[in-house]
Amino acid sequence: MGLVLALGLLFVLACGSSDDSAAPAAEKAAPTATPTTQLAVPELKIPTATPTAVPPKAGVTVAAKPKPTNTPVPTGPKPVYGGTVAIAEGGVGGGHRDPVGGRAGYAWDGLGINGNLWSQVIRFSLADKQTVENDLAESWSMSDDGKSYTFKIRSGIKDHEGNAFTAKDAAYALYRMVERPNGISSKRQGCMRAYVDPTPGVGVEATSDTELVVRLSAPRTAFLACFISPWTAITPMKYVKAIDDSGTYRDLDFSKGELMGTGAFKVKDDQPDNMIELEKHNGFFHDGYPYLDGYTIYAIPDANTRVAAFLSGKVDYIGLFGNAPTPADVDKIKKQLVTIR
Repeated sequence: MGLVLALGLLFVLACGSSDDSAAPAAEKAAPTATPTTQLAVPELKIPTATPTAVPPKAGVTVAAKPKPTNTPVPTGPKPVYGGTVAIAEGGVGGGHRDPVGGRAGYAWDGLGINGNLWSQVIRFSLADKQTVENDLAESWSMSDDGKSYTFKIRSGIKDHEGNAFTAKDAAYALYRMVERPNGISSKRQGCMRAYVDPTPGVGVEATSDTELVVRLSAPRTAFLACFISPWTAITPMKYVKAIDDSGTYRDLDFSKGELMGTGAFKVKDDQPDNMIELEKHNGFFHDGYPYLDGYTIYAIPDANTRVAAFLSGKVDYIGLFGNAPTPADVDKIKKQLVTIR
């Protein structure tokens, strides 16, 4: 505290005015708290002097100053609904679809499917890149000792087949990541095994259809970062449990209807190493989403062919991670687009 006060004194001496009679600047109004769960960052506050009130002169009426009003955050233009998007990638999964098993890639056929086909309990907000927001959960809390998290799952969620989704589905999806029945690979969910209590029936539990409890071996500040990872994708247990109970693990099979979730899009067609097509899920539990009617990812291994498909208008998007166009391709695209204009 002494160091903080000393720094504050140095700051005042360095920034003080030569006019000792100048009134100190008014304090800024405290911002209104955002009504969502945030990963708070402690803020260093330096005490400042409180100005002495000056009594009004006789016969002069002092009007109360109006309270400052926060400027509303702009919401941007209204969304435009409809339409589809065609995406070109180097490959389309190679038959790996289960987010807890197989190769689990980063491209549009990995994360580009995970976040759209399946939901999460809570997730990282892409809107402000600062907060953790609810997804399948409508609220959540942490115990005082930091070892237990309780999530209230929304009522009325339906999967792509119209089946009710409950906390039991969520609990089983997390169980697969921690326990790995039949030797599931679960490459991207290692942090869940590192943090969640490994005691059978203790680490993950559905205490009711709407309450999910996750218990840790010890308090871990990194647990939330792990839990909001897009790889913590929650699959309904209807098909994955049947596969696990069979005694031999295999990937999810679209031809058997197993590629199914609760996300904004559902799979319309899946041809591994060729293409995957997703369409809008009209029963999505987030009102107003999604905007698109659907999107299709095409496997185009040759980079020159991907660029040609983009320039000809056959695809709307190319490039992500290792499949991004080279600097020479970017220059080529820029020149042709200028010529078209």
